[in-house]
Amino acid sequence: MSEDKLTYLKQLNTFVDRILDKWTPWLELCKDYEKNDLIVYSTIYKDKPIGTWLSQQLTSYKQKKMSDDRFQRLKQINAWNDKFINKLQIKWNKKYNLCAEFEKTNTLIKGTVNYKNEPIGSWFQEQRKSHNKGKLKEDRLKKLKQLKTWAHRSRKK
Repeated sequence: MSEDKLTYLKQLNTFVDRILDKWTPWLELCKDYEKNDLIVYSTIYKDKPIGTWLSQQLTSYKQKKMSDDRFQRLKQINAWNDKFINKLQIKWNKKYNLCAEFEKTNTLIKGTVNYKNEPIGSWFQEQRKSHNKGKLKEDRLKKLKQLKTWAHRSRKK
């Protein structure tokens, strides 16, 4: 490997280490605070807005920009599991249940379908895209395969 490439890799490693060093102390602050109280969006601890920081982590998670390592480390925080991840799961289940209910009395789910004022067509397309990128969780895929729209579109390919 050339000297330039080695220098570049060292700089890159240093940059990554600096990013991790800024992230980990926030995680530790959250864990420390939770020993005595529950974190909410407005929580400030030791002059640090840890509630806001957790919200930013949720955005990163939703946009699929979070590493699995960070996700696993955040699961050590009760607020992460209780307020954020569980809410996402509840939201996903609600959309899935609406799709299943829609299919009982209607045709296949299409991209622009709204059901009970919820855009289930676009949600369904998002699930398909996640699956095609290999980012759909296995338990969710198993549920989606029970929908006739999922099976119908899988046969078309």
